[in-house]
Amino acid sequence: MRQQWQDWQELLVRPGGKRPVYHCLLAVREPARGVDYHRITGQEDERGSPVAGPYRFRVASITKIFTATLVLQLLEAGRLRLEDRLLALLPAADRGLPRELLLVGERNYSAAITVDQLLRHRSGLCDYFADDPRFFAYAQRDPDRQWSWRDTLARYLAAGLHHRGRRPGTEFHYADTNYLLLAVLVEALTGKPFGTNLRERILAPLDLRETYLEFFEPAGGSLPLLYPYLGKRSLRPLNTSFDWGGGGLVAPARDLDRFIRALFAGDLFRQSATLQLMLPAAGEAYGRGLQVRHRGGIPYYGHTGFYGNLLFYQPDRGQSVVVAIQQAAALGRAEWLLERVLRTTGVGDSLRSPHL
Repeated sequence: MRQQWQDWQELLVRPGGKRPVYHCLLAVREPARGVDYHRITGQEDERGSPVAGPYRFRVASITKIFTATLVLQLLEAGRLRLEDRLLALLPAADRGLPRELLLVGERNYSAAITVDQLLRHRSGLCDYFADDPRFFAYAQRDPDRQWSWRDTLARYLAAGLHHRGRRPGTEFHYADTNYLLLAVLVEALTGKPFGTNLRERILAPLDLRETYLEFFEPAGGSLPLLYPYLGKRSLRPLNTSFDWGGGGLVAPARDLDRFIRALFAGDLFRQSATLQLMLPAAGEAYGRGLQVRHRGGIPYYGHTGFYGNLLFYQPDRGQSVVVAIQQAAALGRAEWLLERVLRTTGVGDSLRSPHL
């Protein structure tokens, strides 16, 4: 089994072509079966230095699990309700930009957006990154820029995305904008920076010393950082602070494993029912910060990330899988490796060949 995993990792590493994959990380843990596999293969970047691991990497949208956890901790503390409307919870000083984010026809629906709709990507809002094809080019013109949430929402309005949304609650539309606004809400309700909330409520209690909110706090820890690519373009020079609550964390595989296990063990909530709120409803693929994949009838919970990074966990088996290939233009390759691993550990459905 281990040799198969190594072979598949090496198969995915392709330093050449339009979508180079310079390295591939795979971590699989299932303590009940004595499985504790952690390996990275390939090279650090286009210069060819061999990987020597372990490393940290930008986890991208896996961050959304952390953000949703903070929001639901505030729910337990009585600071909000799922049906509360976002604008009603924000202080007057923070309502200006959010007040104009959702105009459908002649009607402004911005004040109707609820906390629950943001968590479940049913707010009707567009994605400031994916729905604006000019955003990435815009960000690259000033690669050292430190983005605030107000900067990001101002760009959202300038791109006209506020005229392209849907009525709240009508359909699922994945958007980083939802989790940017949830991070704003966390700050507003606690009076503390989003990064401080992450550290005090999750990172410090779980002793996740190598995890941090990039561009908003010191790195800490000691592990080196592997940078992602978009095609042939390294994203190392780009300040990606616009990811923030939707995708701004840096972490190693071991910290992600510890976090997802603690989440499902109930260590981050006061009541077991709160975790149930995160899980997708029957027939849905996304809950409140958690995605689900069914393999052989068995649910795996977690999240995908833009850079080809995946975190999934099966609570009954205690099995976690972390994949990181750091190539935003080849997420399908990371998905292929995940499918292969699940098949070799006893679950999974039909396998497809990767588009290498």
